[in-house]
Amino acid sequence: MFKRLMERLSGKAAPSPVATPAPPQLKDPRDNELIKFYDGYGREIQITRAQWRDKVLLPNLKSNWDVPDALYNLILSGMKDGEAAELVDAGKHLCEIDPQVERSHVTYGIVLMKLERFEEAEAVFRLAISSVGETGVLLANLAKIESQRGEHIKAEAMLWQALKLDPNLDNGLMWWAMTHKDREGEEGYVNALLRVTALSDSWRAQLYLARHYLQKGELGIARAIYEEVLAGSKFGSDALVTISGDLGNSGQVPLMIELVAPVLDLQKHDARAGLNLLQAYLQLRHHVEGEALLSKLYALNMAPYKQHLDHCAQEFQRIRDETYAPAPVDEKKLEVVTVPFDVPIWRYGLRDPSWLLRNKDPGAKKIVFLTLGARIHGEGVQTQRENVVGRLSRTLPLYLAESVHVWTDHQCLTMIPVVRGGGPVLYGAPDDDTQTIKSFEGTGDFIVLGSIEEREERWHVILRVWSVEAADWISREEFNASLTELGREVLLLEQRMLSALGGARSTPLDAGYERPPENLLDPYLTGLGQSLMLSLVANRLVPKETLWGERNLIEWWLRMALSWPNAHVPPMAYLAAISNAGAYGSKLLEEFRGRTHELMKDNGRMNSPASKLAPVVWKAFGMTEELEKAALACVEEGRSDEYRQWLDRLVHHPGLPVQENGAEVG
Repeated sequence: MFKRLMERLSGKAAPSPVATPAPPQLKDPRDNELIKFYDGYGREIQITRAQWRDKVLLPNLKSNWDVPDALYNLILSGMKDGEAAELVDAGKHLCEIDPQVERSHVTYGIVLMKLERFEEAEAVFRLAISSVGETGVLLANLAKIESQRGEHIKAEAMLWQALKLDPNLDNGLMWWAMTHKDREGEEGYVNALLRVTALSDSWRAQLYLARHYLQKGELGIARAIYEEVLAGSKFGSDALVTISGDLGNSGQVPLMIELVAPVLDLQKHDARAGLNLLQAYLQLRHHVEGEALLSKLYALNMAPYKQHLDHCAQEFQRIRDETYAPAPVDEKKLEVVTVPFDVPIWRYGLRDPSWLLRNKDPGAKKIVFLTLGARIHGEGVQTQRENVVGRLSRTLPLYLAESVHVWTDHQCLTMIPVVRGGGPVLYGAPDDDTQTIKSFEGTGDFIVLGSIEEREERWHVILRVWSVEAADWISREEFNASLTELGREVLLLEQRMLSALGGARSTPLDAGYERPPENLLDPYLTGLGQSLMLSLVANRLVPKETLWGERNLIEWWLRMALSWPNAHVPPMAYLAAISNAGAYGSKLLEEFRGRTHELMKDNGRMNSPASKLAPVVWKAFGMTEELEKAALACVEEGRSDEYRQWLDRLVHHPGLPVQENGAEVG
């Protein structure tokens, strides 16, 4: 409306002997207000109202013009954000295309009412009545129009007729009850609700009565009402929102869990009840039940609540951490296996797409990386949560091996010791490396090993390179850094190591590969550790039940991809994480479906290598029809043998190509 008005006023003033400027364009004074919405990843985005209207609302209305459900939801969203003036044509068109006559006419009528075009709105409501007959919501809206005209007696009579047709009209019921409260006090309010409870299929009035008794401290009466409503099983999808919210506000958190948890079905009920229940679990520190509910809520892909769910996930993880106690283990009973990784760790899960990511010449010299030994203090060996020392002891060698793979002609081989059924092993650093070198000198041409030690929140790393042919050390490097300095020091260490091994190539093995920048190096290392754990679980070397922070492990590379949008590695590493999660049957996988497809669309627009790995996504999410079409297309298009073999591995082999002590597992 304002746009059209501006166009009418944007011409020159009438000619006159003295030239005058064009009158200023009129603007909606709200245009600079910020509108909040969410993208496909659940990230909050704020733009001005004018930008939202012109770049989001209006284009979406146009693109969904003939899709009733989508158009209806867009109109609701637009009204919520105060853009009724832009929705008149859309509301009118919805009435023409929507098979749900009541929905479309009520929606259009409300748009007109917001613009105070009451006569037109009444005509719309009465047109719907002539088609589908009187309904509660149509009569309730007509009652609003009568009230606007000052016809309060007529409006109240019409509202009662609406409630007799639908006693659970939310706004209509509250209007009815508050009218009697204003006129007759608290007794009138209660009697008005009691009158509605006598109507067939009523349940909302009962909940308002229960709220009344809760506020008066009469918990027994309120509980009895709740139990009666829930036993009837005819309550609406938002009933549990009211029950859980009222009980939570009244401090009756244990009772909320007792009443709501057994009946909540997120496929039928309003998800806000689940959010209330989640908060109750968090308040009472019930992390097991809370995390189970959290997974179901994540799977609903509710973008506006993503950040809240992330906060709850962190809090439940914190509670788990606080309740975890290290346990002593008998080293003699441990079964330790050494798992070799001969390509960058983030590739495991992609089923070796050699048609996209190159492998090394089998005759090339081999650089063997061992995990760093830790200089630690304490007695014996314990099972424990991963700390910075443990993480870096594995991820630094994994990153340096990746560097060798990408920037040299050498092969890389990272040897990760793992307790079968437990997790990666953190060994103490020996005083003499002779036995270690002797154990691994038959596996490669160079052996890279070292130690790590924490010193007052600084990490001292020593790295040495042993030449098997020369039977001598050819390089010794070290650094002492805080976590904020880690990125710079690791990148410098990388360059010195590559120089000792003959220098780096001018271009990476895979086109488009980039080193992580200094500020992202530490989260990149963390991502390598997440990839390692998911690979071990996918190959059944580590049971999935022992994963701590599984959601964070899967999601880490997605966050990296969003933080570093033009890089090729993070989206591919994320797809590998999704593939691994699918291989071990993660119960969390479904909650990542929407964001994964969003990432694939974004990578397709950027022509990223990750966009070519769509079959990995199809396999993980059980999209068999897409996989079968891809296999058929291979035959029809004469695709390369490498691609066809890769697709065959995806379709037919659940295990991943990780080896244990040189023998393939999985």
